[in-house]
Amino acid sequence: MKHYPDLLLLFALLSVTTMIKAQISIRPYSEWEATQFVAVNGHQPEDYVTPDNNWEILYNLRTPRTQAELREMGIKCSDSQLLLLEVGGLVSKTKGKWKATIPILDKEQTNSLRSLSKEIAESMYVKTKADFISLAQTISEMGFKNNVLSLVFHTFWMEKCGQS
Repeated sequence: MKHYPDLLLLFALLSVTTMIKAQISIRPYSEWEATQFVAVNGHQPEDYVTPDNNWEILYNLRTPRTQAELREMGIKCSDSQLLLLEVGGLVSKTKGKWKATIPILDKEQTNSLRSLSKEIAESMYVKTKADFISLAQTISEMGFKNNVLSLVFHTFWMEKCGQS
């Protein structure tokens, strides 16, 4: 695939997130579009976010804060809640401050990222279409017709991670 650099650029741009300051009003978790790429066994991020006021804590940790700062903002926050969010991989602590480890984008940021990724995808489509068709056809001919997309993206991911 001669267009791996273009694909790498696309996925690098998609992984870029923008830090934004915490806002006072918090949209309820149920109104957010949660996109998760996780294993099907074990706990999902939603399992850690929905109990108690964990969503409020996580939302406000888009900006690094100490536990005391959260409490000064009127956010109830126990050691066990932070531990649960840390065990779930949703927050981390550096130099005494807790910070969300996942991107939490507002509607404007999400729309902007989708628009940018659509533009990039459309410009790359012409360059990579023939390669993807060829790869998909080869995979189908190998007897994996029902797994073409998962194998294409797995192959790309392994190449990106240097595990080819």
